Amino acid sequence: MSSNRFWREPDPKNGKPGGWLPIFYLWHLEQIGVIERGNGPIDKSIEYEPGEGYGWPYWQDELPYSTVAIIDSGCTTRHPNLPASAIRHGVDMALMPVGGVYSKDDADDIREERRKGKWRLDQILKSLDVPADALALQEIADELTDRLPDHVQTEDPANNFAGHGTACAGLVAGRLTDGGKERPTVLPYYGVNPFATIIPIATPYSHEIRPIIAALMHAVMVEADVILMPRAVNDLVLDQQRDDGTPDGKPGAWKPPALHDLRATRIDSDATLKNDKQLFVALLQAVAAWRPVVLAAGNEGRAVPTYPASLAHQKQNPLTDAIIVGAVNADGEPSSYSNGTPQTGVTVYAPSDDEERIDQTNGDPLALFDLAGRDAAWIAQQPFVRPAENTYLPYAVLAIDVPGRTLPDATPQQVVPMRALYSSFGGTSAASSIVAGALSLAQAKRKQAGLGVLSGTEMQKCLVDSLKGQAVPVLNIATLLEQVLA
Repeated sequence: MSSNRFWREPDPKNGKPGGWLPIFYLWHLEQIGVIERGNGPIDKSIEYEPGEGYGWPYWQDELPYSTVAIIDSGCTTRHPNLPASAIRHGVDMALMPVGGVYSKDDADDIREERRKGKWRLDQILKSLDVPADALALQEIADELTDRLPDHVQTEDPANNFAGHGTACAGLVAGRLTDGGKERPTVLPYYGVNPFATIIPIATPYSHEIRPIIAALMHAVMVEADVILMPRAVNDLVLDQQRDDGTPDGKPGAWKPPALHDLRATRIDSDATLKNDKQLFVALLQAVAAWRPVVLAAGNEGRAVPTYPASLAHQKQNPLTDAIIVGAVNADGEPSSYSNGTPQTGVTVYAPSDDEERIDQTNGDPLALFDLAGRDAAWIAQQPFVRPAENTYLPYAVLAIDVPGRTLPDATPQQVVPMRALYSSFGGTSAASSIVAGALSLAQAKRKQAGLGVLSGTEMQKCLVDSLKGQAVPVLNIATLLEQVLA
């Protein structure tokens, strides 16, 4: 990658001097160590003072092929920082049981890739403990390989509507190149691994679980190196919900089913959904051991992550190999909304935004603001009074976006404002996307070194070992790569 990536050349028309671009909008990459301020690589064509510029030690060479499957809402193929060449084998599981595509050629290619890679899924299903689960999942897998994905003769909605999946994909693999060739773009914007390839798998945000099962299978069959699920899935067993936990990270008490809730009656009587959930859990356990599976912890400010990340903290048969991601703000402190703690299943934290929040103490919402007569020892024991942990920061992560049509007579040829191509983003979705990008970078570095890709179990161990000694286990790319390449 060119060493003057963040350097602005002098403008010959108006005589404005060149200089380093103010890439403050990539602060999240600086926080995890992917780019380094004041450590720009030496380039004889550029004159700058020592300590100026930015370095990107992990992007100096073209990295081998690395894929990240994103199970979410789909992804545009038209953003200048994420061109179609960075995307492959995308499918929309919200359309049909075997998935839908928006190009006939894609349908043929995807079925061929599924058939070539089905042996990987067969091996995973053979490892399941419950034969009935393996048999039921095998039937779903057979349907995915026997049938062509349905060709829908309309435009991919991800190209016209701002999407959660598009924002996540940019954080993983944003770039300035298209097919290996640099091209002018609005911003020098990068994801954590600008050499990664995205496999977008759109899924419906509904009570259905079968499309999530098919999405996981698709990711396995097309050989994803990392699987990212920055979305929640409905937990149909309502009696496994907890109350909010205590400030020190202890989980809350188990709640009985909300029988007054009409949804509980419907869900509890739906045998198909219950069975699908059982199959989903079994498959997720096995896939997470095969390749790194990254799950968002959720944004409700609870002591336990949201489902399915909450499976890592369940009492029986916990999800042991998945990587559960929480969010920290620009100061490296846990974001106020981020679910869970390391004691309740969170594996790692990564940069994101923050949110204002007021907590109650003993039923008195103003107690924490009444510090008159309180000594330092008392303040130190109150986790929600500590200045660093309780300072709200307004910084958010910058993500790519799909510009919408804001005028009644807007046409595809209208000039798109620069600001419309980007958006503030946050939540544990942003944090988990950054982690997925880092893991794909780690997998690519292993390929570059002549090593095989790591399994989910191996990658999780490397990640956990890289975080030892931290009060808040925040992702650091240097220590992660030390473990991955050791």
